[in-house]
Amino acid sequence: MRIRIIPVLAAVGAPAALAGVLLGTAGQAGAAVTQGPAAAALTANLQQTYTGKVSQTGVPDTTSVGGGATVNNDSNQFGPIGPVWAYDNITRNVQVSPAGPGQWTVYFVENGTYSAFADPNTAASWINTGNMHGTISYTVQSDNAPKIAALAQANGSAVDGTTVHGHGYIINLLFPGAPVVGYGPYSYHYTQIPDVPGVYQQVG
Repeated sequence: MRIRIIPVLAAVGAPAALAGVLLGTAGQAGAAVTQGPAAAALTANLQQTYTGKVSQTGVPDTTSVGGGATVNNDSNQFGPIGPVWAYDNITRNVQVSPAGPGQWTVYFVENGTYSAFADPNTAASWINTGNMHGTISYTVQSDNAPKIAALAQANGSAVDGTTVHGHGYIINLLFPGAPVVGYGPYSYHYTQIPDVPGVYQQVG
């Protein structure tokens, strides 16, 4: 699986409730800053770790080797995502953790099976089904807690017309309109790949 960062619109501004947490008392030296119940709850929401799960079928899996039996960029109905060599049925376990002020780490642990129609190393025609496992993380800039319940919208087929509901789509469900500002590392492992002793890996 070759990874691309998909830009996700513009950043979301800080909510009014969070701005209220920062208010002091003008003209009074040493005045205490207090939080009301709503502000305290918001602060707690921005400090905890969230978990969710997405199950998808037909996820396009890409390689760096084009031509041959792969579905190449110039003929790929999904756009320039890379040469596709297999389609995966996977469960994505999603963990979202605070990564500093206004930032979150979105960590994917993915398990499932691939159905290959091309060898990812040579692009030669090859039909096989095997197991796959992968991990990848992204850094997202947002002053809001993730919308974990929205992950349910990504369940089912990973392809909707010409749109692939991949990592960028899922991150935008969690943080609508928020930018991805970093990613990696990633590591994906596949069994039963031709001419590869043990487990075939894609890492970066």
